[in-house]
Order: sequence, then structure tokens, then C-alpha cells
Amino acid sequence: MTDLALTAAGRLGSTAVPEKERIHQVAKGLEANFLQQLFKSVEQDPTTDDEAVLGGSNESKQFQGLLHGALSEQSAGGLGIAAMVEKSLNEQLARKAKTGK
Repeated sequence: MTDLALTAAGRLGSTAVPEKERIHQVAKGLEANFLQQLFKSVEQDPTTDDEAVLGGSNESKQFQGLLHGALSEQSAGGLGIAAMVEKSLNEQLARKAKTGK
């Protein structure tokens, strides 16, 4: 993933990537992170028994973590959270551009 940290001024740092594209990346990353946390909570739930499918070894647990990470990244944007965050940030960006603040 790219560096998407906010600067001290509260604006996205200046890079070669336009601000709207960085906002899109940040919003999508936020949704991916949310999905990753959701998968982690399912992994830790004692009522979900995946030993029959994955075996329960350390290797299978590592694979499961990698699988959930990949699924999170691929699914990001599908829940609509990223779209809502992106819309909100773009509106704030437009307001700041109008007022100059």
C-alpha cells in the first residue's frame, strides 16, 4: 500500500498522485481495514470451527490470515463504506477550495 498519512495541516500530503485519487485510495483502504478486522473477529470466535476444512495447524492459520487480507483488499469498495467516506472527503475538499481555508 502507498503512504496515505495526513499531514500536520490536516491535508493529504503532496505527492505525484492527485488529491482526489489519494482520497479514493484512503477511503478504499479504510474499508479494507474494516473488513480485515471483521475477518479477525470471525477467526477468534470460538463458535466457528474451521479445523475440519483448514486443519488448524500454524501454517493453515497463517494461510487463513493471508487469505483474509487478500479478500479484504479485493472486496474493499463493495460495502459502500469507501464511497461514503470518499464523497464526504471530496465535499470537504471542495468547501476548502471555495473558502480558501
